[in-house]
Amino acid sequence: MKKISFLLLVSLLSSCSTNQSPIITGLEGKPMPSYNLLLMDSTTRLNTVNIPTDKPIVLFLFSPNCPFCRAQTADIITNIKNLNEIRLYMISSFPFSSLKTFYNHYQLNKYPNIIIGRDDSTLFGKYFQVTAIPYIAVYDKGKRLKQVLIGNVGTKTIKKAAL
Repeated sequence: MKKISFLLLVSLLSSCSTNQSPIITGLEGKPMPSYNLLLMDSTTRLNTVNIPTDKPIVLFLFSPNCPFCRAQTADIITNIKNLNEIRLYMISSFPFSSLKTFYNHYQLNKYPNIIIGRDDSTLFGKYFQVTAIPYIAVYDKGKRLKQVLIGNVGTKTIKKAAL
């Protein structure tokens, strides 16, 4: 199991992408799948079923080592005021220690609309058949998939897709 996880991590890291176009997944209009995220306190699990539906939702699959994911995160933080109407969930299957370092480096605790979680089961990547990161799935308030974006996209693109 560790070998499979390692290979998945290596393949995701090696597939960082600068592509900035939406892709068609065939999942558009489908409801958000149910899976658990381990939150940064390392004890709380959040099931996606429990994500509030008062705002659009963006699920951002990332690697803490991917330069494009880091650039995407920096852009989001710089322009966070433009994303106040969106719930942003940053998801990774990397080891918790790497996520904690990433979380602290970007001081993500300062942003109430950003939640970072570990997908232990890699269900997000399996569900979307992810081949490149950053991978951004945009859901409407009803938790139905609107659009998927791959690569380092600007916050204006994320906001346009979400609202």
